[in-house]
Amino acid sequence: MTQRRDDTRTILFFGVILLSLLLLFPFAPALFAQKDYVLGPEDVIEIIVWGHEDLRRQIPISLQGAITFPMIGEIRAEGKSTQKLEKELAAKLGDGYLVNPQITVTVKEFKSQKVYVMGQVEKPGIYTITQENRLLYFLSQAGLFSDREKASGEDVVILRPKNPANHGMTLEEAGTKQAEVIRVTLREALAGDPNHNIAIQKGDSIVVPRMQFFFVLGEVRNPGRYNLERGTNLLNALTIGGAPTKDADEEIEIIRPKNPSEKAITHEEAQARKEKIIKVILKEVLSGNPTHNIPIQHGDSIVVPLMASFFVTGEVTRPGMYRLEKGTNILKAVSLAGGLTPKASRRSIKIVREKEGKKTEFKVTYETVVQPADTVVIPESFF
Repeated sequence: MTQRRDDTRTILFFGVILLSLLLLFPFAPALFAQKDYVLGPEDVIEIIVWGHEDLRRQIPISLQGAITFPMIGEIRAEGKSTQKLEKELAAKLGDGYLVNPQITVTVKEFKSQKVYVMGQVEKPGIYTITQENRLLYFLSQAGLFSDREKASGEDVVILRPKNPANHGMTLEEAGTKQAEVIRVTLREALAGDPNHNIAIQKGDSIVVPRMQFFFVLGEVRNPGRYNLERGTNLLNALTIGGAPTKDADEEIEIIRPKNPSEKAITHEEAQARKEKIIKVILKEVLSGNPTHNIPIQHGDSIVVPLMASFFVTGEVTRPGMYRLEKGTNILKAVSLAGGLTPKASRRSIKIVREKEGKKTEFKVTYETVVQPADTVVIPESFF
């Protein structure tokens, strides 16, 4: 598990460096990328007619998607690439005005193709598609990578509406409006996988969910809240929590709340709220038994109780406190304590049991099952 987390940090580190270089040197690919850029309302373009400086213009595309140019008049620009617009302008100017005109169209201000970044980023808001249109570019612009370990999760969701609107979209709205929901893994995107570092389109909403988490409580070396990584099982979670102590009970509880919150849930709270409680055996978890070594879910509270114990006093070889295993009876309790002494009264063994603050005392047989905190008393025989 430690190796996997180190690998994740390494990928993130080099991913951030790569993004920084792309942001520092965006101009080399810009002219090539602009040839494929689709123009829209409010974009500002520069038109250069080579050899005719008087025709050089910087023109905003109108809300209706058109521009006006000398000698030509109005021409539609919306929905066209810069390359296509160059050819149309050259054809119109070459039709009775100029001989073989050479024209360059460059986008000076990208404003028409808006995307929305929401969720666990430093600067959620509206961004525009420029010469860079890949997911990591927009996440970097929105400040995802500055504090990723604290905030964002492993996955990113892109919501792609059928008809782009002038506002972002939530996951709930995506369901009602039948928008395409694309889920990608951030680690894979940073590793350079184009199936995860996908091209963003006009109107997309990029949703960065909060990092999921779980809790480890009780008899572990480092109890607390931890980030939930993909594929974490109970054994992984216990390892992250520092592993169970020598005083850990053999039975572990996983409390699975219906509505995860920022706080861990105790056994008593889970019972009062009727939350799901899953019980597993520690030694089965440690052996990798999948029935017990179950996957951990967001919001789970893993409770490792203090081991149940009982006491044996009186005429035994080794009186003292002992770990209570499931099904322990009086015969086993006496055996754990080293057996009876020659002075022991075999027929007068009793248990002292406390319940609701009151102590009760009763005689037992060798088959009687011992309960937590019981005191097994072996009296002396006087005959």
